[in-house]
Amino acid sequence: MGSNVIEQSVPASHLQQEIERLLGQFEGKFEEGGSDSSSIPLRSAAIFEIFNRCGLPAREDIHLLGEARLEADGEFEALVQGVAQRFVLELKFSARLDPVRRAIEVARRNRNAGRYDRALVVVAGKIPEAIRREAEGMLPGYLDLLGIPELRSWLWKNAPMFQPSSAEEPTTCSQIIREAMRAIAERLARAPAEILTIEWRDLERVLREVFEGMGFETTLTRSSRDGGFDLALNVDGPAGRETYLIEVKHWTDQKPGKTHIRKLVRVTAREKASRGILLSSSGFSPRIYEGLTEAERKTVAAGARDKIIGLCKTYYRLGHQLWMPEQSITERLLDGLT
Repeated sequence: MGSNVIEQSVPASHLQQEIERLLGQFEGKFEEGGSDSSSIPLRSAAIFEIFNRCGLPAREDIHLLGEARLEADGEFEALVQGVAQRFVLELKFSARLDPVRRAIEVARRNRNAGRYDRALVVVAGKIPEAIRREAEGMLPGYLDLLGIPELRSWLWKNAPMFQPSSAEEPTTCSQIIREAMRAIAERLARAPAEILTIEWRDLERVLREVFEGMGFETTLTRSSRDGGFDLALNVDGPAGRETYLIEVKHWTDQKPGKTHIRKLVRVTAREKASRGILLSSSGFSPRIYEGLTEAERKTVAAGARDKIIGLCKTYYRLGHQLWMPEQSITERLLDGLT
């Protein structure tokens, strides 16, 4: 693979403005005449100009040879967490369901042909929710779906032209442990069954890294002095400072039930938190919320193993930044809880 850095003398702020113009062109918005959906070559060229201006060598109209004759809209190379990756690229100029689904299938076939590490589908617009849900179920790291907001976020964070100097290697035991927890979080995103091999305290540490990666300020309590919760998450919301208390249960022989959720209600009230969340890798006993008042019920929520793994997948995708839903970090936290 060639270098993925292209010399660029334009200041970052000016480059961002130019990229915004090109993103508008990809969407079919032109400086003269408003919109022109018939100018597909011009719209396609805008994406490749964006990639190249950001230091991601890209080329158009790729013909893949092999048992089946496959064609792709393009390809590019990028460093993902320091590892060179080759991407096959599929563009879709409409956000309608069926065309986007077909583009995903084409990208999947091209990636599986063996020439590429990952496949990427870029949609000119906002991704339909039905398609987004389907994309979330895909194995992260192999095929990703980006609308305009997701593409913009990824470029600002990961394109070489916007990157600060590389971070130093971890030098303390604490840093090394946290790096290990980050690696475990990414592993769980790709191999969920391995959650059974993790000790309970390590799962709490993993979730701490997940929540920090999502954007929360986190505090991990001492195991002997947790006060009824394992993690405290803080974030600035529209109405001011918000606090979420996380209690983690990682049991193999039992499931938490009414006693545990009632305890969390009391702790949430005592700490004046926005909400208490009980996460359990073993699920929950029946009628866990039985006996709670309507007001108490609004103060707590619960998530089983699927939610824990879902959080790890969100962390993975945010870290690799090839998928990023238009949600606040609080919405990502609460999504899928019962």
